[in-house]
Amino acid sequence: MKVFIDEITVDGKKREIYLESDDLQYTLKEYYTVEKGENAGKEASQLIGYYPSILSSLKKVLTIKIKESKATDVRELIEDIYRIEQQLFQVFSVKLADGERVAV
Repeated sequence: MKVFIDEITVDGKKREIYLESDDLQYTLKEYYTVEKGENAGKEASQLIGYYPSILSSLKKVLTIKIKESKATDVRELIEDIYRIEQQLFQVFSVKLADGERVAV
């Protein structure tokens, strides 16, 4: 499994976060395009971490996204956290026939 989660910015450069899995665990990886050197233009990845469940990996994504916040006060930070949680809910939810979204 390889599922796109979100984009993040690292040192001013966009990277994509993917959740991957095998028989034993879930992994989060950042994918990006190499800009300089011998591998310029090629896709590369960097491991964020190994996780025992989807929920624990999503908690890490939440932490990463919160650290990107430009909030200058508590109210703005709470609004950012709410927005990020809603984005993650959209990624990891299913829309039912009646229009209701349910987390998976």
